Amino acid sequence: GLFLAYGSMNGDLRGQALGQDGLAVGSLDVSGTSVGGYLTRIGKSGWYLDGVLMATFFGGSASSSRDIGIDVGGTGVTASLEGGYPVALGQGWTLEPQAQLVWQHLSLGDARDRFSSVSFDSDDDVTGRIGLRLQGETVLDGMPLQPYLKANLWHDFGGTDRVDFEGTGISTQSRSTSFEFGGGVVAKVSDKVSVFATGDYTTNLAGDKRRVLEGNLGVSVKW
Repeated sequence: GLFLAYGSMNGDLRGQALGQDGLAVGSLDVSGTSVGGYLTRIGKSGWYLDGVLMATFFGGSASSSRDIGIDVGGTGVTASLEGGYPVALGQGWTLEPQAQLVWQHLSLGDARDRFSSVSFDSDDDVTGRIGLRLQGETVLDGMPLQPYLKANLWHDFGGTDRVDFEGTGISTQSRSTSFEFGGGVVAKVSDKVSVFATGDYTTNLAGDKRRVLEGNLGVSVKW
């Protein structure tokens, strides 16, 4: 199949400036439009292999609290291969071991503010995941429900991201290991419409400190 997606984010930035920690230093706005395709193979015993290839076109701006900033544009490519095998536990529940490998490439164009030029250089990034998904099948007041829990171990095999300010470079390493735990429920309203709610928490086990708490509410429509 094919898909099209759009996402945007904006936020305020805080950091070390003027001899102070946590000072408000600026703002960031980023958006991206993605197009891609996927192919899924499902075996008779329920195993699956899922491949995704996606291209993303980025645009955005970063501005300091003194209204000095840059506009940035670029492209990204993501490829993912995921597999899983469900094991029946009885009474409508299955436990599914999963594994996934994700490759990402990012290319951002050069930019310039009123004082200096800014250029970006990022290594290709490879991330692996192993996990378990516990999923049930039940009915509530005639509505089919699919509650689930999941646990994942993620490992970023590492790369170097570099930003050059008028020839002075700042490099960061991306190698890390993190643990993700979450759950959710999917309610089938009709043959073509489903609603879902999910929640996830991620924390680092190695590498830079990372704490992510997120939730999603959505509607899925098939046609």
